[in-house]
Amino acid sequence: MANNRIYGNVEYYDRRSEDLLARRNITPTYGLSSSFLNVGELYNRGFDIDLGFRVIESQDFNYDIRFLYSQNENKITRVDESNPGEIFLFTQYEANSFVVGDPVDAFYSFRYAGLDDFGNPRCLNEEDEIVEVGGDIGAIEALKNEGSRSPNRFGSFTNTLDYKNLSLRVLTTYSGGNRFRFERNFDPRFFPTNVPEDFVSRWQRSGDEFLTDVPRVSSPNETGTPLYLYLNESDRNTDDASNIRIAQVNLAYQFPTNVVQKLNMQSFMISLQADNLKVWNFNKWNVDPISPFIPIPTTVTLNLSTTF
Repeated sequence: MANNRIYGNVEYYDRRSEDLLARRNITPTYGLSSSFLNVGELYNRGFDIDLGFRVIESQDFNYDIRFLYSQNENKITRVDESNPGEIFLFTQYEANSFVVGDPVDAFYSFRYAGLDDFGNPRCLNEEDEIVEVGGDIGAIEALKNEGSRSPNRFGSFTNTLDYKNLSLRVLTTYSGGNRFRFERNFDPRFFPTNVPEDFVSRWQRSGDEFLTDVPRVSSPNETGTPLYLYLNESDRNTDDASNIRIAQVNLAYQFPTNVVQKLNMQSFMISLQADNLKVWNFNKWNVDPISPFIPIPTTVTLNLSTTF
C-alpha cells in the first residue's frame, strides 16, 4: 500500500486445547487426595496486529514506525470440580484454582471490609456479613474473582531513525488486562525489617477506623489468626497490573567501509543501549507490577561489534 510505505498483517485464531495439567481428585489409596493430571480443557481465541509505516524514505534519511498488538481470551472449559479443595487454593497468588469459566492463572481474594473499633481487619463472608477477628470464612462464594494474573493484551511501538551510518531505535511496550497482588502488610514476626509506606497511616486510637484502612500493629500471635491471613490475600492488596514502559533505546553507529578496511575488518559498529528507562503504572501504589518490591533498574550497555 502507498508504494509499499504501509505494510503489515492481521491474524485471528480460535484454538481448543485438551489434556492440560489440572488438579483432579484421586482415590486416597494412592496416598494423596488429589494430583495434577492431564484432564483440563480450555479454549484460546484472539488476534494479532502487525503494522508498519515507512514515514520517510530517502538516500540518507529513513524513519520507520512499527506497531504490534495482541489480545487473547482464554477460558477453562472442563476440569474436575467435584471437590474444589481448601479456600486458600483460590486466594494464594501463585496457586491455580482451575474453575470452569475462569481464565488460566485466575486468582481470588477475600473481600476486605475495613477496620473495627479496635483497629482489627474485617472481611465479608458469602452472605455479605462482616466477619470480625476470631471468625472464619470457609465458603468459596465469599471470595472475589480478580481475573487472571497474566496479561491478555500486549503491544509495542517502535520508532527507528537512520541518518547515513547513524541509527536510533526506541522501543515502547504495553501490557494489561490482568491484576496483581502487592502484599505489603506489616508483620511483626519479621521485625525489625522494612515497613510498608502506609505504616505511618496505621490505626492508633479509637476513631482512626474512619480515617484509614491500615490495621493497628498486631502481635506475632495475632498475625497467624485467620483474619490477618485473610488481610494478606484480600482485595485491599490487589490492583490493575497494566503498564507502559520505554523498554529500550539503542543508538548505533556503523563505521564507513573505507575506515573499516584500513583496520583490516569487514565491519565495525559501536552502539549504546539503555533498557527500562521509564515505567508508567496504573495502580494505587505506583509500583511496577512486574517487580513491585525491588524496582527493575535502568541499565546502560556499550557494545562493540565487528567481523573480520
